[in-house]
Parts: sequence; structure tokens; C-alpha cells
Amino acid sequence: GMMEYLAGPSSTVYGAKRASQGHPAPYITTLKKVYVEVGNETWNDIFYPSNFDNLNGPLYGKFAQYFFNIIKSSPYYDSTKFEFIVGGFYPQPEETGYGITAKKFMPDGKQVMIANYIGGFDALKIPASATFADSVQQTAFYARWITRNIIDLHVKNRNKMAALGYPYKL
Repeated sequence: GMMEYLAGPSSTVYGAKRASQGHPAPYITTLKKVYVEVGNETWNDIFYPSNFDNLNGPLYGKFAQYFFNIIKSSPYYDSTKFEFIVGGFYPQPEETGYGITAKKFMPDGKQVMIANYIGGFDALKIPASATFADSVQQTAFYARWITRNIIDLHVKNRNKMAALGYPYKL
């Protein structure tokens, strides 16, 4: 249904839905690329039952690849327009980390996302700001020097995974 909505003609069920919402031409004709990641923070227990228990990267990788295979089976799928993303976990840069182990089971995953939050409850422990401007300043001035060691480990393990036959971008 997603593929039909994005790329199908308006004579299809989901193409007609898109057209009725004011977009008669398929979205895919105007988009350069669509990035698809299965889930949101799939390691995070607060999203139970839509998470993968105990940071089970291999299970997440298998599930996401299954989903990607469904997308690829659509007659409206265009490999030049879609890129599949592995949902990674920023504070796990080691080769046994969540996103890295998920990638081993997700051959179509071209990127491993390593989202990072600045402020408040996250691992960086930068105090949350009362104003948006202060939050932007924290992100701009603190993030790189605090996070560089973890990012460097992600890069090291990305390079190692590529050598083992599991290439991806961060």
C-alpha cells in the first residue's frame, strides 16, 4: 500500500487516495530519494511492544529485511529512488552493538543511523535548555567534542564491517 501510495497511478486504490488528497501525480516523480527505516528507536523499551527486546539487533535486522523485501516486491518499487536504513543505537558503537549486528541480517540496509540527543535525559548529560536558541547552541558547540570518541568507534567498526562484507554508510 505504501508503494502504491507513493508511486502508483491514481487508478489504483492507494493512488486514488493520494489523488483525492490533492496529489494526482505519484510523489515518486518529484522526490529525489525516499529513505526508509523500520521503526523508531526499536531498541527503546518505552516503545514496547514495537521494540526488539533486550536490544536484539539480529531480530530487528531480520524483521526490517522482511519489510524491505515486501517493498521491493511492489511493481512500483524503483531501486534508484529508495534507500533502506538500519536503525542503530548511538551509545553502542562496538561491533556487537545493536545497529551493527542488525546490519548483518539486513543486506539491503545501506546506512546505519546513529541518532543522538543533546540535553536532559540522554547519555551526554548536557543540561536541557529552557529556550530553543540555547538548545541549538548546545548542539552546535558541545556535540562534536563530547561525542567524537563514540563517533570514531562507529567509524572504526563501519570500516571493519565493510572489510567483512557488510558495507554501510553512517
